[in-house]
This record gives sequence, C-alpha cells and structure tokens, in this order.
Amino acid sequence: MSSKELNHSVCITQLTAFHPFESALDALNQCNAVSEGLMTDELRSFLELNLPKVKGDKKPKFKLGLVDTKIGSHIHEVTKIPCESGDFVHELLRGVRLHFSKFLKDLKPGDLEKAQLGLGHRYSRAKVKFNVNRVDNMVIQAILLLDTLDKDVNSFSMRVRHVLVLHKHFMFLKLASVVHKSITMTTPLGIFGSTESNLLALKSNTCS
Repeated sequence: MSSKELNHSVCITQLTAFHPFESALDALNQCNAVSEGLMTDELRSFLELNLPKVKGDKKPKFKLGLVDTKIGSHIHEVTKIPCESGDFVHELLRGVRLHFSKFLKDLKPGDLEKAQLGLGHRYSRAKVKFNVNRVDNMVIQAILLLDTLDKDVNSFSMRVRHVLVLHKHFMFLKLASVVHKSITMTTPLGIFGSTESNLLALKSNTCS
C-alpha cells in the first residue's frame, strides 16, 4: 500500500512531539546545519527530550529514521541514538511530508506551502551568496550541458550503428567499413537507399 493514501499513513504513524522554529533565521540555520550533516543543540535537546534514554550497557529498542545518513552518523556519534536509513524509512517519511498538514490541526491551508517557499528562497540565496564560484557557475553549467549533449549524441549514434550492423545487410556492412565515425554513419542513411549503386557512389565520394 502506498504512503500517498492518507488512511494508511495515519494508521502507521502518530505525532508525539513537535517543536516549531522560533524564527525564519532559526529555520535557515537548522536547514544549513542539516545540509552539512551537523546536529545543532536544538535538535539534540529535542531528540533527548522525546526519545527514550540510551544506556551504555543495553541495546536500544528503537531506531531513529533519517533520510540523510551523514547527519545520522553525527547523531549516533554524539548521543549514541541508533539511526536507520533505507527504503522503508524513505517511504514512511515521504508519507509524513505528504500528509504533514493533517497531523497538525492548527495549520491553515497554504501555511505550510508558504513556509516551505520562503525557506527555500532563503536557503538558495545563502548558498549562492557564500559560493566563491558563483560568477563562474553559469559558464561551468553551460560546459557541462554541452558535454552531456555530446555524450548523448555519440551514444545514440553508436546504438544506430550497432543495430544496423546486426542486420547483416550488405549495404550496412559495407557502410560500416567505409564510414568509421558512428555519428557520420547516421547521415547517409536518410539519403541513400538499399541499392548497391548508391553505396558505391558513397564510397567513391568518401575516397575522393
């Protein structure tokens, strides 16, 4: 059963504790810390207050589900709280995010979307502001896009060449021996037919 179904998500999950951010700046600081895999003092206090205490000589009977394994390692290192991240946890948290407004009755329609949009804008602006390579980002992204397009064109042209040669047709075999570049081989296929005379004309033009 999918986590998109509200009844299923409500049956397997229950809200026991919730701590809102004190301000927009606090939300941004918490978001930055999580993105860097660091546990803040506020997060540590919230976890220690609402989770069972971990004793050194006994194995805990619970696990903290997280999406990011990096911050999970930091939490386990500092508080000894066992953390888990997997497909089940991802699906469970996906359902919680989808139906989060149903767990908090005081939220008005649209409040959560506005908060997410504002935090997303502040987080993006902060990342761009403190990025030393922000001036070169557009050039770098354009170069990466051109490289990706070039690789895709070469990959698809090689597939066309491979499929045509697998047919073991006389024209395709001769064409593969004359034209060595895969991307060049796709061009005459739309011009020449399957007759041997056209193939010989192509070979003579290529040799000249």
